[in-house]
Amino acid sequence: MAIIATQAFVLHHRDYSNTSKILYCLTKDYGLVHILAKGARNRKSAFFADCQPFRLIDIQFIKKTGLSLLTASYTVSLIELNDITKQFSGFYLNELLYRLIKTDYCDRSLFLLYLETMDNLLDNDDVELTLRTFEFKLFANLGYDFQSYIKSLNLDDTNYQLSFPNMLLNKVESRLQNRHFIKKELGQGLGQGQEQGVDVFGGVFLSSLNSLKNINQYKKECKQFCRLVINFLLDGKPLKSRELFAQLK
Repeated sequence: MAIIATQAFVLHHRDYSNTSKILYCLTKDYGLVHILAKGARNRKSAFFADCQPFRLIDIQFIKKTGLSLLTASYTVSLIELNDITKQFSGFYLNELLYRLIKTDYCDRSLFLLYLETMDNLLDNDDVELTLRTFEFKLFANLGYDFQSYIKSLNLDDTNYQLSFPNMLLNKVESRLQNRHFIKKELGQGLGQGQEQGVDVFGGVFLSSLNSLKNINQYKKECKQFCRLVINFLLDGKPLKSRELFAQLK
């Protein structure tokens, strides 16, 4: 069998048998791949250090259906997130990716987005801005391009509201067509809809999504919006990293 060489980040790993690990790797050229690292639970193993998160690694593996086999690895660089908030943010990004992306979903731009975001976490103190920017770009990569969708609505003023989750119910092509509820009512930001459990986003906030540069103006609204989208995409199942971070606070 042919050996494949590429770069990767280990998003998550779990124990396999008494000595090995299964790695959830975001690769540069092959998307999300599940790889068996034999002996990686042993601290003396050549794979042990390379299985840790926040490392850009060169890997070689044999591609197989279901579970591939790691044959070689080498750490290229280590992203040192010394701040505890940034560390948990990194784990949050990892969990989002390995839970939302299908195995073998291949898009190099996703790998580059992760690399860019980790660099931003390292260098930028505005963690919230970094996370929201990543989330919106991830949504667009998965087919939920809110910026393009909202621009298509031609909101010429702020007298519109759009309710959630109705805007996501019809998953066709752009996945953001039809079935959205638009109401000619003045809405400044995030409000509660008349229907129980429906969140309504006002025209001012919606218009601001035309550019990710406006995220800082609507931090609260953007965070709530992204949480609703993620909850929808995960069918309401909680994120472990978010629960752990909440306990830390």
